[in-house]
Amino acid sequence: ASGVASEQLEGDYDNAKVSINVSGLSSVEVSAYLRINNDQVIRNNLGSTSPLTDILWNIRAAAAATTDQAMLDELRTGEVYLDINTQNYNTGEITGHFNKASGTLDFDPTRPDLIAPPLPGTLTAVDAERDIYPSWINQHLARRRPATTR
Repeated sequence: ASGVASEQLEGDYDNAKVSINVSGLSSVEVSAYLRINNDQVIRNNLGSTSPLTDILWNIRAAAAATTDQAMLDELRTGEVYLDINTQNYNTGEITGHFNKASGTLDFDPTRPDLIAPPLPGTLTAVDAERDIYPSWINQHLARRRPATTR
């Protein structure tokens, strides 16, 4: 089994949206839970059919994290994880910890660490543009609808 899950904090850190997509499970998915380091359930059944998208998690204190801030701290340190249960493995077939990822929605083309991937063969960027643009135009012109009569 394999999969990917994401948890996106909302701006006020009061809630998060959880999305899950798994495949290759040994049997039908029964449930998905958020758990914390001592295996305590902190968000009951997120759902039972992957993919799940934007499931709301109200970030609240629990026995292992006694304040809302403590729960956020547990999330930031990678102690919160997802547990997927199936008919064959009702105590968890696949688990995965959430780890912090940094990023932005704004693209900055001036970043010095951005390096354009090499083009295949001996094609230069100018050659690629010269070849691709006319092809794109021809493809779209060929798709034009025929004129209709009224």
